[in-house]
Amino acid sequence: MDDHTTESRSLKIVRSFNAAPEIIFDAFTKPEAMAVWWTDDTEFDIDLRVGGR
Repeated sequence: MDDHTTESRSLKIVRSFNAAPEIIFDAFTKPEAMAVWWTDDTEFDIDLRVGGR
């Protein structure tokens, strides 16, 4: 095992949408709304708690 530190990596994507914030929030937090953007067999596991996964 070597002494190299593991670098933390992140990715930030910023998008602007011409829609009400409530609609965008639903699109990212409600599986039935998310399904519009994904395939029918995509499974969603959403944990909206602070620190959630």
